[in-house]
Amino acid sequence: MAVITISRQCGSLGDELANYLASKLGCGLVTRDFAFEHFFDGVSDDDKRQLEESPKYFLKNMADSEITYKDKLMEELTDIADESSNLIVTGLGGCVVFGARQDSINVKVGASLSTRKSRVARQYNVDDEQAESMLMTADRKHKRFVSSLYDRDLNEESLYDLVLNTDRLSVEECADAVMAMLDRKVQRLKIAAQTLEEKYQHIKAHFRGYQVELIGLSMENM
Repeated sequence: MAVITISRQCGSLGDELANYLASKLGCGLVTRDFAFEHFFDGVSDDDKRQLEESPKYFLKNMADSEITYKDKLMEELTDIADESSNLIVTGLGGCVVFGARQDSINVKVGASLSTRKSRVARQYNVDDEQAESMLMTADRKHKRFVSSLYDRDLNEESLYDLVLNTDRLSVEECADAVMAMLDRKVQRLKIAAQTLEEKYQHIKAHFRGYQVELIGLSMENM
């Protein structure tokens, strides 16, 4: 299994990549909308509004609970990942949540400001100035979420295994790069698991031999 996290700039085709990969792999896709609908289904509308508006609200305890909304988010993400053969997570600080896992592939998708501005202008039928304002707002929101919850900077190179620039790469080409990395990751994990099993069997056989030797010595002394 593998968890693919996708951190993306607005207008970078990161969401399109996530949907394409989910379809190609036949796996689940966790987005911000999915998380709010399924992870916080029992939360009041007022609390949901606060969570939507302020990342720092995630640091507050849930109603009648000793855990925070951040704890709940991380717990739900981990659980759904453990229960899935493969999983794709967009945003939500997934690159931080799953960063230490051996089965994770953390991808950053970006593009130049001019490319992103052109895409957003076409998508929302706005002029360049409005498009740039939308991009700046979205980028600040993404960075603030990760900074507030995890005290990390989305621009940290160490958070990512693969960085894709869609100025010159199509969604399909980006997906090919991710899939190639996924194949290599799966093979490495299989080899590591096999090596670990061989070591276990060797230790187990050695221990059995030691037990037999002790029993033999014990019988000689009877």
